[in-house]
Amino acid sequence: MRDEKRIKVILNKIEQIWNDHPDLRFHQLLINIGLMKDDNEFWHIEDNIVIMHLNDKKKWWNKTNKTKIRKKYKDKD
Repeated sequence: MRDEKRIKVILNKIEQIWNDHPDLRFHQLLINIGLMKDDNEFWHIEDNIVIMHLNDKKKWWNKTNKTKIRKKYKDKD
């Protein structure tokens, strides 16, 4: 299993950069730091849409059998 501490390290780095450039939307930030392909479709997505999407995914994830998903992707770790 991967080190779970990496999650906070990565998110903290993204937070530091975003705090330096708070006018950027989330996808703009990811594009500007090279973590996402420069795509006009994503450039204009407002953060409230990202938040709604994340809330929906969290609900889906909680309803889904996480064990089955983990087993399905186990060999790809």
